[in-house]
Order: sequence, then structure tokens, then C-alpha cells
Amino acid sequence: MDSIAALAQATRLRRLPDLFELRLDALRHSLEEVNQAIPKLGARLILTARHPAEGGLEGSTRARVEPC
Repeated sequence: MDSIAALAQATRLRRLPDLFELRLDALRHSLEEVNQAIPKLGARLILTARHPAEGGLEGSTRARVEPC
């Protein structure tokens, strides 16, 4: 399942987790969808932008810290 599909599925959960982790390294090309989904999640959020050495998706450091 891709990241956007997983995010859409998360907005439809009946039983919420304690929190959601939004992996911005996986969602950086879909920030409008992320922005629309956040109010629908209904649980606390942790936003991460993982470095590839820590299991994040490939991308330059600059791409991870600068707005799209």
C-alpha cells in the first residue's frame, strides 16, 4: 500500500490508535493531501522526516528540510 492510500485508510479507522506517525519523507510530494487528512485523523500526531540511513526514503537533506 502506498503512503497516500495508507493515510486515506487511517482517516476511516473506527478505533483510533494512541497516535499516528506521518512520515514526511514518504509524503513530501503529497502535502496537500496530508493537509486535508490531518483534521480527519482524530488522534495525536508525530511528524517525522527520516534520513535514509534511519530507514527514510531517498532524498537529499535539503529536500527533507526545505518546503516543497
